[in-house]
Amino acid sequence: MSAYKLNRLHLHLSDDEGWRIEIPGLPELTAIGGQRCHDLTETRCLVPQLGSGPNNQSGGGYLKRADYVALVRYAADRFVEIIPEIDMPGHARGAVVSMEARYRNLHAQGNEAAANAYRLLDPADTTNATTVQFYDRRSFLNPCMDSSKRFASKVIGEVAAMHREAGAPLSIWHFGGDEAKNILLGSGFQALDGTDPGKGGHVNLAAQDQPWARSPQCAKLIASGKAASVDELPSMFARQVSQLVSANGIGTMAAWQDGIKHASGPADFATSNMMVTMWDTIFWGASDTVQSLSGKGYKTVLVLPDYLYFDFPYSLDQHERGYYWGSHATDAFKTFSLAPDNLPQNAEIMGDRDGKPFAVTSAGAAPHIEGIQGQAWAEVMRNDQQFEYMAYPRLLALAERAWHRAAWERPYRDGETYQLGVTDKVDKAALASDWAGFVSVAQNRELPKLARAGLNMRPKLTLQ
Repeated sequence: MSAYKLNRLHLHLSDDEGWRIEIPGLPELTAIGGQRCHDLTETRCLVPQLGSGPNNQSGGGYLKRADYVALVRYAADRFVEIIPEIDMPGHARGAVVSMEARYRNLHAQGNEAAANAYRLLDPADTTNATTVQFYDRRSFLNPCMDSSKRFASKVIGEVAAMHREAGAPLSIWHFGGDEAKNILLGSGFQALDGTDPGKGGHVNLAAQDQPWARSPQCAKLIASGKAASVDELPSMFARQVSQLVSANGIGTMAAWQDGIKHASGPADFATSNMMVTMWDTIFWGASDTVQSLSGKGYKTVLVLPDYLYFDFPYSLDQHERGYYWGSHATDAFKTFSLAPDNLPQNAEIMGDRDGKPFAVTSAGAAPHIEGIQGQAWAEVMRNDQQFEYMAYPRLLALAERAWHRAAWERPYRDGETYQLGVTDKVDKAALASDWAGFVSVAQNRELPKLARAGLNMRPKLTLQ
């Protein structure tokens, strides 16, 4: 990272499938949330997920406190800033299940105060919801409980202390905030009774709830006026967590764009700055979203899935690893071709996920972009070699676009339309020439260096 001036490492340290950092005082997080095994009660571990097998052969483990301190110090010595993320209130199953096991153990000992101190579920909640990964309501930390805020405060404080010990005080905390929703209530699922235009499906929509819809604690909070509806609870919780972040001397809180959608702007939050990790695809309106976020004053980081998710396949080929939900082919050229400061321009170079043309028209003032970020979601990357194959050489293209504005990148202008095969505003010859130069340097200088370092790269870069 340091060699290519990739100066921030966003570490996603928790999710539904695991908890990956030791927190002093809450050993259950790693003893249970950091392990998977065949235990349907989930009192010893999380159940096997993502094909990890019944004996924790993959998908287990965590960073000990000393490991994390050493990592932060090592990174800081190389001018790389680590941004820790503990995802909440959604994607929190690893934490929720661990804290339920803690509750049961302390409750059995008769210590009710300690048992409830960090509990993350409302025990009376009967919400019927299915998450994006098809988990139940235990995937959602309950944002209406004081114990949830106490948990967030504990974790933030402990991680901030690790950074101080490493000599690199924490300046950005990532809240997460994404995908706290019932996927069956979104588009793509047809109603069992046939009211959907798709002529009937398999989901009884009347039996489905939004997250926390049947939580008495949330009903009480909404009745008090602290939130208008269950839809606003994630943003409400983000505002509350921002107070905890600020209290720990951290100047910036970051969140995926879902987590701030009911906020009016950065002024709603207690931190000096609010950073948004923006993950819309360009063919679904990223240009308008980033313009809106920037206009409100958010520090906007582009993580566009169709260009910057390195868990997607390089090409539409059965031999290539990767997910297909956002892009069927994200090779190094696609990442290289990204014009981050003028998102509409990209519609003239690349089609949508299926390669089909679409039009984008710029609207409003030019947005300010804080930076761009490449994602390597590693839940189905089984080892270092698979991770390295997915990251390289796309990582080099990411660095190029993050630090160099090419001559073929057009300035943003209000009211300009771009569409593949229709408009001809972008200098395609300049793009091809720039790519040829990049390929030459990568093939003859950078990839050999990485190969000597023992990395397992996808070897082929081709001229367009």
